[in-house]
Amino acid sequence: MNLPGLDDVRWADLSHAYGPADDVPELLRGLTDADPEVRADAIDELYGNIWHQGTVYSSTAYAVPFLARIVADRSVANRASVLGLLASISAGSGYVQVHRQFMQRWSAPDPRELDDQEVAEEQWVSAARNAVIDAGPGLLDLLDDDDVEVRRTLPYALGGLPEIAGVLAPRLASRFSGEPDEAARASIVFGLAALGRGSGDPGLVSPVIEHARRGSDAERLAAAIVDAGSAGQEQSAVAAAIDDFVAAVPGGSDAVDSLAWPRGDGAAGMMVSALGGRPEAEFQLASRMYASADPAMRNRAVSGAGNLARQSRSELAPLLLPNLSSGDEWLQVRSARAYFRLTGDTAAVLPVLLGRASTQPAGIAAVEALGWLGHRASAVAPQLEQWLSQDERAGGISLGGAIEHDENVQEIARTTLAAIRQT
Repeated sequence: MNLPGLDDVRWADLSHAYGPADDVPELLRGLTDADPEVRADAIDELYGNIWHQGTVYSSTAYAVPFLARIVADRSVANRASVLGLLASISAGSGYVQVHRQFMQRWSAPDPRELDDQEVAEEQWVSAARNAVIDAGPGLLDLLDDDDVEVRRTLPYALGGLPEIAGVLAPRLASRFSGEPDEAARASIVFGLAALGRGSGDPGLVSPVIEHARRGSDAERLAAAIVDAGSAGQEQSAVAAAIDDFVAAVPGGSDAVDSLAWPRGDGAAGMMVSALGGRPEAEFQLASRMYASADPAMRNRAVSGAGNLARQSRSELAPLLLPNLSSGDEWLQVRSARAYFRLTGDTAAVLPVLLGRASTQPAGIAAVEALGWLGHRASAVAPQLEQWLSQDERAGGISLGGAIEHDENVQEIARTTLAAIRQT
C-alpha cells in the first residue's frame, strides 16, 4: 500500500514518547505489511510511542491521516487494531497533565517549565483529536466492511467524537437493521449512546434502542447497560435495567465481551460503571449474579474490574462461600479473592489459593492474592523461590503453564514473595 506524503513530513523534528519520531514512517508502513509479525510489531510500537498510556505527542496528529488511510484500505489485514488506536488517540491527554503531581514530587522541576510544557502539550492533544474528528466522516464507509472486527470496532472509534454526532449518528442508526452480526449491532447501540452523552442529545440512541431491547441477547445486554446509565434515580427504571441485564447475560456476554467497549472489564464491569453512584443498585445486581445457579454468571460477577464485591457489603459473603468449593478454578480463585476482600477470613481462602497456586490458567491470580495474606501464606514461599530461580529451560514448577517466564507473571510472584517475607 502506498502512503503518499508520508516522507514529506519532517518526522525527525517531531517527538513521541521515546524521543524523535523518525521511526514512525517505517512503523506506519509496517501496518500494511504482508507479514503478520511485522504488522503486530508495528501496532505494538505505535501504541507505545505516538500514544503511550493515554498520552499523545507532537507527532501524533501527523500520523492520524495515514492511520485513517490504512484503515480505509480493505486489502490491509488487522485494521480493527488501527481503529482502536485512533479511538485511543482521540481520547489522549498530555504527559504533564497526567503526571504533574508525580513530577513535582519526585523530580522538583521548575513550575514555569512545567506550565510551558503543558501549554505545548495541550496543543498536541487538540491537534491529535481534531485530526481524528476530521477523519471521522470518511470512516463511515467502513460500516459495511467485510471484516466483522472492523464493523465491531468502528462504533467504538466514532462514539468518542460527539463534535460530529450530527454526521455520524444517522449513518450508525441506519446501519443497525442491516448489520448481520449481533456483536456489531450491540456496538452500534453503545456508539449511539456515547454520542448522545457527549453531545447532550440522549435521543440519538432512540432509533435503535427499542429494537435492541427485543433483539438478540447481545443487543438486549447493550440496551440494559444503556438504560441503566440513563435511568438516573428512578428506581423502577434501574430495577428493570438490572432484570434485563441478568436475563441477557448468559447468551449475550461473550459477544459484548469481545468488543472494545468493556476495555477488558466485561459486560459486568460496564454495568457497574453504568450504575455508578447508586450503591444500592450495584448491590442488587451483585446479589442477583452471585446467587445465580449458573456458574458462568457467578464467574462473570467476580472477574476482573467487573468484581461486584468492590462495595465491601458483608451481605454478599455468604453468596460467595459456595464458590470456594467449585470445580471451576477461575470461579474458585476469583471468589476466594473477593471473599477475602469482603471478610478478611484467611482460614476459608488459604487452602483454595494454595491449592491453585501452581495450576493453569488461574494460578497467577491465586499467587497474587496470596500476597495479600502475608506471612499466613508462607507455605507457598519455597514454591515461589524455586520457580523464580528457574532459567528458560523447560521443566520444573509451572506457574501459569506456557507463560511461566512472562515478565509480568514473574513480577507478581516476586511481589507476593516479598509480601510474605516482610510480614
